[in-house]
Amino acid sequence: MAVFVFCQGCAAEQANRPVGTEFQAHEAGVGEKLGIKPIDVLLTAAGTMLEFRYLVVNPERSHPVFDQKNKTYLVDQASGTSLGVSSDTKFGPLRSSSRDPVAGKEYFILFANQGRVVKRGGKVTIVIGDYKIEHVTVE
Repeated sequence: MAVFVFCQGCAAEQANRPVGTEFQAHEAGVGEKLGIKPIDVLLTAAGTMLEFRYLVVNPERSHPVFDQKNKTYLVDQASGTSLGVSSDTKFGPLRSSSRDPVAGKEYFILFANQGRVVKRGGKVTIVIGDYKIEHVTVE
C-alpha cells in the first residue's frame, strides 16, 4: 500500500518551484536533445537514494529517457563511482515509465546511493544512453 501512495506522484504536474541554478546552463542543450528540463537531484531515503526529477518539454524527443534499454546511471564526480537505478523485486526499476510521455508533467528516476557515496552538495553526472547531464549539485 505504501508503494502505491509513493508511485501515485510518479508523473505529477510541474511543481511551482524554481529550476535549480545548476541546471540552467544545461537546460537548452538537454531540452533540445532529450526533450526534458531537469529540475533537481535530491538526497532521499535517509541518504540511501538519489532522486532525479525532470519535466518533459518535448514528448517525442523524450523517449530515450523512458527507454529502459538505454543504460541509465549516475556518476559521483569526486570518486568516479557509478550508481545504478534502484530496483525492487516486485516493481522493477524505480523510475517513471511511459509509452506516451506528456509535456508539462514531472517524472523521476531513483538511483541507489550504496555506501552513501554521494553527499549533499556533491557534484554528479547523470548518464542516459549516449547523453550526459554534467556538473549537477545534489541538494
